[in-house]
Amino acid sequence: GRVAQMAMPGLVAAGYDLRLLDRIEPEDPPEGAQTLLGDITDRAFMTHAFEGVDVVLHLAASPGARATYEDLRAPNLDGVDVVMRAASDAKVRRVVLASSVHAAGAYVEMGNVPVDPRWPAWPCCTYGASKAFAEALGRRYVYRSAKELTVACLRFGAVQPQPWSDGIRTCWIGP
Repeated sequence: GRVAQMAMPGLVAAGYDLRLLDRIEPEDPPEGAQTLLGDITDRAFMTHAFEGVDVVLHLAASPGARATYEDLRAPNLDGVDVVMRAASDAKVRRVVLASSVHAAGAYVEMGNVPVDPRWPAWPCCTYGASKAFAEALGRRYVYRSAKELTVACLRFGAVQPQPWSDGIRTCWIGP
């Protein structure tokens, strides 16, 4: 996806060995990256994919603020659960979950800005609720692993190569 495409050059430059997972063959993967094709809701595939992995950067999702629960369930709910189970089973030490500003979007809509990252999730839409669920599920796996597994949730905003307007700069994240 877009976020992965923007993140890969920096990860390669930092010396990470990449194992890319996707449903379709990625265009122009970095040299030396291993590519596995499958679905994040397939637990056997994910368990195999995480063998020998130290860190999982989980970016797969349906990113639609207007999406229905039915559209979001498999990638944003079931998929996160499978990723977290497989990571735990494979003894991955850290999972980085892509969350969204939408997980705290109601604060913004109510004029409570800037949003303090210590505040609990307050989603503005079903997509935001799916991301709040991912954050909560990550905490659950940390708790159940007795903190052998750590999870970082990144509430991404407008992830684009360049901001498309001055107003978007407050939540813009570039490469």
